[in-house]
Amino acid sequence: MAGNLAIEQAFVRTHCHLHFFRLSYNQPFGEQTIVEHRAIVEALVAGRPDQARQAMTHHLETARDRLSRFDT
Repeated sequence: MAGNLAIEQAFVRTHCHLHFFRLSYNQPFGEQTIVEHRAIVEALVAGRPDQARQAMTHHLETARDRLSRFDT
């Protein structure tokens, strides 16, 4: 990771999440996840932190609901 500790830590924290997403992309919630990620990025790029925060909160809540289906 070229010695960038912040990038390395971010990768480690999200690796499992990304792996799960790759495995579940063809599931019905795969497209919805992309829509949610796009909303977050678009708000950040537009310089709208409140909108980005709202989009991220929505994503985390729906992701929690989606993942809870796999909780055994």
